[in-house]
Amino acid sequence: MTNPTSEYFYISKYFDDMSDLRVLKRALQIRYISVLFLFLLVLLTPFTVEASFSSYNVDSEDKWTYTVVAAKRTFAFSFGIFDTEISTRGYMLGEELIPVGTTFNLSIISVHDEDPVNVVYQMKSNTSTINVESNESQVILGIQNALGLSVLGNEVNFFNNSAGVSAGEEFFVVPVTLPWLSIFNIWNQSIPELDGALEGIETVLYLDYEETKEYFFMEVEYSGTMNDESTGIFLDFVYAAEFKWEKKNGILLFYDINSDMEGSVNNSNSASLSLDIRLEREDELGYISSIDFIIVFIAISSLYLGTGKKKKRN
Repeated sequence: MTNPTSEYFYISKYFDDMSDLRVLKRALQIRYISVLFLFLLVLLTPFTVEASFSSYNVDSEDKWTYTVVAAKRTFAFSFGIFDTEISTRGYMLGEELIPVGTTFNLSIISVHDEDPVNVVYQMKSNTSTINVESNESQVILGIQNALGLSVLGNEVNFFNNSAGVSAGEEFFVVPVTLPWLSIFNIWNQSIPELDGALEGIETVLYLDYEETKEYFFMEVEYSGTMNDESTGIFLDFVYAAEFKWEKKNGILLFYDINSDMEGSVNNSNSASLSLDIRLEREDELGYISSIDFIIVFIAISSLYLGTGKKKKRN
């Protein structure tokens, strides 16, 4: 005859053992998941850390196409009873002059693995190829240099009709870690003694920017004087510039620069200079089709330069 107490004991022990097995199984599952999570964390951490230190959101072989929409500088002056003008046309890419209407490509060559705050990109047309290495400081310096380089080239020589025009290339790719407002604030800083930079900047006439999720746009207009003692050229000038970048990758969408100058050459004969340079990325073409910018610039130029003439007569 079966002992009820003994049967109850075995049944109870069976369920206790099953409960212990379930607890053990759950503990093993938790440990397995924990170990797997730690393994994945260790595996992925190097890539995450490396990406967080990269200043550029571009990859090798990324490519964009630009069109030279305008590139002309004209210096007109009187020499005794004669009036003449010297014009240089075309965009100077490296050592080669490429005509208006020409396209060129910008391709990412590399983002330095050991020093990811530097990027190398190539600018290539049918006739010219240059490699540009840039970083945060070079971008800032490049925008500062653009003020003078666009007007003067690499040296003050208004009489060179084959120099072409350019504003430099270091700012075509901006580090995404560089605050956009720090770029805008360049216009509020005094321009240092840079190679080709304009001297005598006096008054900022207009300064503004617009920032959306997609792009950063800034524009400036300022006036001043330029005095080159070696050539006896003295000019009052108005300078206007617009820049626009795509924020997600820091790639330039366009820049548009205009300048008008009036004054004298050889300290006596009248002289004037005009500049128009516009580069646009292929997917941005047509943005500057509006003539508002040009109309406002011409109006400001006429007002400022006209005022300068009155002062001189007085």
